[in-house]
Amino acid sequence: MHELKRLDVISVGKIMGMVYDLLAVLFSPLFLIMMIAGVFSQDKGAAVVSGMVGLVFAIAMPFMYGTMGFPFRLSRRLDL
Repeated sequence: MHELKRLDVISVGKIMGMVYDLLAVLFSPLFLIMMIAGVFSQDKGAAVVSGMVGLVFAIAMPFMYGTMGFPFRLSRRLDL
């Protein structure tokens, strides 16, 4: 068993960015299901716009969360 004596802030930021990416990939199907429910509950014009916005958001969400997770973790103090 290894004992951690110090952690590099950049390494922790990279790991947290990957954790946020993984969480976004896990939750993207839920947003897709909600988008499909919204598409079937509206009129045709609004359904097309709602479907496209939901699809773009579900695809872009992992990238947005990952890029936000890295600097937000760097900005916090490292309390161990």
